[in-house]
Amino acid sequence: MEKKEELQKKYMEMKMIEQQVSHVQNHLKLMEQQMEELMGTIQGLDEFQSLEDGSEMLVPLNNGIFTKGTLKKGNKLLINVGADVVVEKSVDGTKDLLHKQLEELKESQIELVNQLQQIVHYATNLEQEIAALAKQV
Repeated sequence: MEKKEELQKKYMEMKMIEQQVSHVQNHLKLMEQQMEELMGTIQGLDEFQSLEDGSEMLVPLNNGIFTKGTLKKGNKLLINVGADVVVEKSVDGTKDLLHKQLEELKESQIELVNQLQQIVHYATNLEQEIAALAKQV
C-alpha cells in the first residue's frame, strides 16, 4: 500500500507540473505577442518619421474605425504612461523607450525559458520515478 500511495503522490505532482508548464508556455506566447507589437510600433515610428507635413493619413478612432486626416508634423509625441498621465517625447526618445521595453521583455523571456527547461528536466526525472514505481506496484 505504501508504494501505491507514493505513486499516487508522484502522479499528482506530475499533473501539477504539467499545469505549470502550460502556464509558462502561455506566458511565453503573450511575451512574444508583446514583442511583436513593440517591433511593429517601432517600425511604424520609422515610417512616421519619413512622412512630410501635410501628408494624408488614416487616424484610428477605435478598433477598426478610421478617419482621414492631414498630418501636422511636430517633433513631439504624446505617450500614455499610465493612470491617465500623458508625457511628451520626441520620436527618437519614444523609439529608445520602446527598444528598452523590448530588451526587458527579451531578458524576461530568457529567464522564463530557463525556468521552463528546469521544470521540464524535473518532470522528466519524475516521470522515470513514476515508471519505476509503477513496475513495483
